[in-house]
Amino acid sequence: MFEKLKEMAQMRQEAAKIDVMLKEQRIEHTGAHGKIKITMNGKSEIIDLTIHPDLFGDTERLPTLIKDTVNDATQTAQKQMAKLMAKFM
Repeated sequence: MFEKLKEMAQMRQEAAKIDVMLKEQRIEHTGAHGKIKITMNGKSEIIDLTIHPDLFGDTERLPTLIKDTVNDATQTAQKQMAKLMAKFM
């Protein structure tokens, strides 16, 4: 039983290390022909969002362009993190 508790403690430590690593990871993605730039961490949290001023006048398309860029960035982040996590498995 002591061994199982020890293993669980080690797993918690590894999970904590992975969590820190994911928060520190940075993924940059551009969309809308380079006019929207998103930086995310490994937990798919948006760290930075830059929108070129030319897009502000296009109020019909702007929400769709942002949504598409965020979704693409999230998929890119998930793929990169899956590769990174595979190293720990």
